[in-house]
Amino acid sequence: MKISQMKNLKVNYHLLEACNFGCKFCFARYAQKFPLSFEHMKNAVEKVAASRIFSGINFAGGEPFLIEQLPELIDFAKKSGLRTSVITNGSLLTNEILDFVLPNLDCIGISFHSICDETKKKIGSCSNNGTVLTNERLFDICQYIREHSDCKIKLNTVVNSYNKNELISGFVKNLCLDRWKILRCQSFACNDDMLVNDKEWSDFCLRNGDVDTAVFEDNMKDTYIMINPAGFLIKQSPDEKSYTSIGSVLESDMKELLLQHPLHIDEYKMRYEKSA
Repeated sequence: MKISQMKNLKVNYHLLEACNFGCKFCFARYAQKFPLSFEHMKNAVEKVAASRIFSGINFAGGEPFLIEQLPELIDFAKKSGLRTSVITNGSLLTNEILDFVLPNLDCIGISFHSICDETKKKIGSCSNNGTVLTNERLFDICQYIREHSDCKIKLNTVVNSYNKNELISGFVKNLCLDRWKILRCQSFACNDDMLVNDKEWSDFCLRNGDVDTAVFEDNMKDTYIMINPAGFLIKQSPDEKSYTSIGSVLESDMKELLLQHPLHIDEYKMRYEKSA
């Protein structure tokens, strides 16, 4: 990307690969089994803020709430001048944890791919013992956030071969979301039997398209800025099934790293303009 484009950007910091769920289409596969130390995580956030290129940071995983110090890291990012958000499967969100993080969060995103518990299990959106985030618990979480903060709520749904025929929009409307992001399952993220064809994708979008806050993404290649659990800025490999490291955020100049990133700036901006 060009230097002139390096302003008011948002970075996705994938703190760890580990997750207590096992979604089969998950793209968070970085060959990095262990996260950085907490101090190094803070250093990475500090480098992001100090660059003055980024206005926001999104903490992701794996499952970021597996990191005990996540509330402290969110607080540190907020005090560093960044808008903060987190994406989670929601299973670890107790009211007590929400009380810790909501004062410093601008947005919380929850991954939720089906209204049918059995479909959730087929997708892998469950713990090892088959525990899922129930519809009722998701509703309660959203209600609690609304009643106790001004934090925005986003839902992420990945359209795949297991949920492609579902009608989810009626349930989603009751959540009063700020944004419902519907993504097409990508080939780099799963087995081919999880993918949907063009018609199946189009049919799902038409069937569920009556939610005002819904946005649709059928291609994610080179439209995100990502830091992996090792603290490296990464990009998709040419085979689109893995990632290539650009360089360490801790050891390199952020501007120099971004010059090597093939970001599609128009598609990138369109995503965040829709969420404004």
